Amino acid sequence: MTMMKKMLQRALPVFAGMTLLGSAAALEPIAMGGEHTAPPIAPEILQMLRENQSSPISSRTGADARGEVTLLAEDFEGSFPGAWVVYPASGSTDAYWGNQSTHTYQGNGSVFCAGAGTAAVAPGSTYPDGMDAYMVSPYLDLSDATAASASFIVENYLEETWDYFYCYASADGFTTFDYWYVTSDNDWAVGSYDFANTPNGYSLLGNSQVQLMFRFYSDTSTGETGTFIDNVLITKTTAGGTPTPTPTPSPTPTATATASPSPTPSSTPTPSPTPSPTPTGAIQKSFTVYNDGTANLTVSQVDEETGSNWLSVSAPTGYPVTIAPSGNAVFTVTVDPTGLSSGDYADRLLVYSNDTAHSPYSGGVNINLRVGSTLTLNDFITALTSAPGTTPPDQNGDSLIDAADVIKFQTTRRATLTIN
Repeated sequence: MTMMKKMLQRALPVFAGMTLLGSAAALEPIAMGGEHTAPPIAPEILQMLRENQSSPISSRTGADARGEVTLLAEDFEGSFPGAWVVYPASGSTDAYWGNQSTHTYQGNGSVFCAGAGTAAVAPGSTYPDGMDAYMVSPYLDLSDATAASASFIVENYLEETWDYFYCYASADGFTTFDYWYVTSDNDWAVGSYDFANTPNGYSLLGNSQVQLMFRFYSDTSTGETGTFIDNVLITKTTAGGTPTPTPTPSPTPTATATASPSPTPSSTPTPSPTPSPTPTGAIQKSFTVYNDGTANLTVSQVDEETGSNWLSVSAPTGYPVTIAPSGNAVFTVTVDPTGLSSGDYADRLLVYSNDTAHSPYSGGVNINLRVGSTLTLNDFITALTSAPGTTPPDQNGDSLIDAADVIKFQTTRRATLTIN
């Protein structure tokens, strides 16, 4: 089977504050293998899939302005396997996919090829011989999709040409399927699957029971540390939405004797957008999007995943934000705890761009807000006058102790904002 190599250099965003392993500030697409025929899928796996699937997922989030819908977003930090089906083939070593927290790309979880089963090993150990481990997504409803793709972050250390990591897709329970594979070592890299154009040029759009499957296969001797997967994101575009095109890298220019003329600047400057006033009592922090690719990265929107009314984000120059190769852009996050009860609040910012394989960017930007107890004026005065040496009650220097001092105190003490 001849596999098509999709090796486009992408303009990938990386967020400041995220946990990145190794020295990679942005990840390259994974290098897929060439001609190879995978071992047959174990028949009991096919039967198990028919018995363990629920209704197809048609939407995890509502469609955004471009008609893009998130079907599945998995960071492996919660309970596992959840909606996934995981199993070793009959007769293979009893080691299969399980989540763990000691070796991740981002956050506190990833899934490891030999993390579960009676023959499971700890991350960093050599995986067992004789493995044939499967991890299958729930059904994905692409019956109304005009485009659909999956992206994930994967690390592989394998016995080359003998052990394999596979990524399959199917619309009929893997009776028929298409796949790509990896048999060489790679640090964390970006894996992707285009359901509209599989490795052999098929389209799975229009089907209501599409599945993505990860498979790890090892022979009877010699191993390395195996495969880890993090941040799986599966999206589709529905009718009325237009998928954002993948940026095309600029070709390397050929030197000539004739210099290219410089563009003439516009005589009319583009006005900068007027920033919205910061709410009283609000807290602000920022995150940075870097472009380590070779083409312009255009951020079209940053949205709150659950629409929290205490959270907002603003772009440096208004949308769209174009980031040149090796450039970056700083986005401002504002939270306003006014009116919130004490407790913990969380949301996630989804960053949409012209990198179609990572729009929204896998993992997003996690926003966590901790709000303390609300203070009355009397509570405020009592708290600050009962302990010598504490902050004086007059917070704003106007020689008065009033509600304005309570607001200023709560602005600096009541709420804590973290971004990761």
